[in-house]
Amino acid sequence: MRSLYNNICALLKKVDFDGIWRGFRQCDFALYNSNGVWTADREMLVDARFVSNTAIDFEDAQLAIWHVEDDANADAERIAAGLVHEMFHAHQAMHGETRWPDEFALLAYPHDADNYRLKLAENHYLVKAFAENSAVDFAQFEVLRRARRRILGDAIQCELFCETTEGMAEYAGLMALNMIARGKFIEEVEEHLRVLKSPQMLMNTRLAAYSSGALLCFALKALGVDFYHNLTETKSLFELILREDDVVSEAMKAADAGK
Repeated sequence: MRSLYNNICALLKKVDFDGIWRGFRQCDFALYNSNGVWTADREMLVDARFVSNTAIDFEDAQLAIWHVEDDANADAERIAAGLVHEMFHAHQAMHGETRWPDEFALLAYPHDADNYRLKLAENHYLVKAFAENSAVDFAQFEVLRRARRRILGDAIQCELFCETTEGMAEYAGLMALNMIARGKFIEEVEEHLRVLKSPQMLMNTRLAAYSSGALLCFALKALGVDFYHNLTETKSLFELILREDDVVSEAMKAADAGK
């Protein structure tokens, strides 16, 4: 386990954290399993704080943690990228993030047939906007998202918040994976595209939001739209880019002109 930890440390040195998100910095991390916890400078017994892959408060600081039961067959590159995802959550926690989705609201997400039909079409245009760097398809994505907001009203907020907090963290992890192992980055992006294209995945609101949020960030980046913002913002990422409608439009015009 210590060897895996050191390998991940070496991989994280390849990551340009500030290039992913201005002001983003690597925080400490730990690997753990049923036998113990490994941090940078010690090993200790596992306790109730170590559950799942996440970021926790640990000795007055944020600590990204990752569960590794089989260290002999662990994929160090994907774990390193996963830890960057969790480190971004730590960064969010340290910088006033409040847009965490309400888990109960996610469970109560309305199963509306019109909403799901529009959501699948919306995903189609988001995928095209990302894959083809298409400003026209991104604009169509926005139109359909606005229509869904009219159908769902406030009920869409839990989806938008999950897309913001988890989607941006997933984007951070994918950006890191691209710096660490380009081939695996492509595989992971293809999996996100599969999720967005799949009608069966529509009702898994949380999982779909990881994918739509990450792809939304990549599409905006490709279109030259700076979506960096103060994490004390109360609006979702989608609402923020709507607020900057003229900026998005100008970026789209420039993208189209360059084709």
